[in-house]
Amino acid sequence: MTRTTKPTLPRVLIEADFEAIADRCFQSASKTVAAGKPVHSALLLGRMHDGKAEIGRVLSVPLENADHKIVLAALMEALVLEPDIDFAVHVSEAWFLANPVELPSDSIAEHPQRLEAVTFNIMSKDNQTIVVNMLHRKPNRLERGPVEFTKELRGRMVRDMPPTN
Repeated sequence: MTRTTKPTLPRVLIEADFEAIADRCFQSASKTVAAGKPVHSALLLGRMHDGKAEIGRVLSVPLENADHKIVLAALMEALVLEPDIDFAVHVSEAWFLANPVELPSDSIAEHPQRLEAVTFNIMSKDNQTIVVNMLHRKPNRLERGPVEFTKELRGRMVRDMPPTN
């Protein structure tokens, strides 16, 4: 008995695909924010089909400490290598400081210049970007952030060097 297989090349996503993924995530997150509910940490796994982002699986992921972030980044990197997954997106609420003069040594929870956002950490087989969507209160609304590939990404949730096809 002879077995055959048809080899397939990994799907490489283009900037328009990342925009479609961010749009899909924004639709859901903006409804949650408008309803006054928190955006819980979730990992979305999906495929691109005819220019549309199709979410196949949603996993609830805890982010209670730095170790969780390291494990999540490694998990995302491993999952996007699967042939049936084109992208992984970690969606979560986040605090950050825009252009800080110096970084505080402890939590920024009470920092007077703290900003709130809902982030989409989008990873494909060969690329990654983080979309920062500003979270506004009174009234609750989400402002769509840009999908950018020109800024350097740093942090625990960023892979060292994306693989190249």
